[in-house]
Amino acid sequence: MLSLPRRTKLLLLLPWLAHVSSCAAPASVHPPLADLQAVTEPKPEPTDDITISQQAYDLYQAKIEWWGDRVSDAGARLCRWSRDTYKLKVKCPPPIP
Repeated sequence: MLSLPRRTKLLLLLPWLAHVSSCAAPASVHPPLADLQAVTEPKPEPTDDITISQQAYDLYQAKIEWWGDRVSDAGARLCRWSRDTYKLKVKCPPPIP
């Protein structure tokens, strides 16, 4: 059986332990909104002029390339965020310098 002073110390320790354990929680339990929006960005639609104009075709190809880069970069950031937040053992692409 615990003595009264020991029980009092134990009761005073409990709120402190609750406070300390809450500090260890991850900063955010939701992934970054901008990255979620980027990975769900629809692919650019081709227009009819890409069949008759080389310039329009080249512009469309550049748009596809930019779109792919944005989606890939956002996916890599979400991978790293998930790995760091949930301590997953997954290999993610390194950040772009």
